[in-house]
Amino acid sequence: MRSAEEIREHLIDQLNSMMRRPGMYGGWIAADVTAGQLAFIDGHDQRRIRVVDSDARSPQRYVDRQVPDPDGNLHFALHLPEFHRRGWFRPSAVLTSEAHTDLLATLEPWLADRRRQCDVVEAFGPPSWRHGNALAYATGDPADPVVVFVAHDDAITAAWTSEELFPNGLRLTTAGKELLAERPTS
Repeated sequence: MRSAEEIREHLIDQLNSMMRRPGMYGGWIAADVTAGQLAFIDGHDQRRIRVVDSDARSPQRYVDRQVPDPDGNLHFALHLPEFHRRGWFRPSAVLTSEAHTDLLATLEPWLADRRRQCDVVEAFGPPSWRHGNALAYATGDPADPVVVFVAHDDAITAAWTSEELFPNGLRLTTAGKELLAERPTS
């Protein structure tokens, strides 16, 4: 029989595999279930991870209305900071503390220009997590905010820093504002 620690490590491995290839494991819903199992094992009273400000009654709907071209990758990227704090996220790459500080300090002016996904990687290096149109950057310290970039047709449309619950810290780029303005308002 496996020990509790072996089971926990196995679930963390599974969660990280799901984060990188969700389609192979049943999609983001399966990852959410696995996160709930990890929360139970770790003794968290609330198994659902709250990623959106409590003023937003329907997180999915809020994201759908406020973010250009939202998809499952963005919704899942919003969970990364909490996964990191809980020790469940195993980043592909990490930023140094210095590089992270520089990223946060230059983010606003950097986003003022039209950018593509390759510009993000060129400026900040390989992401800690990437799937579809979302790229995330983290340090080795789970207390540091995670930075998530979102793209549509390769154009960076938004960036989010996780100092607070979403939508706080969300920044739309010019391309993102244009895309949001073009969407039907039904």
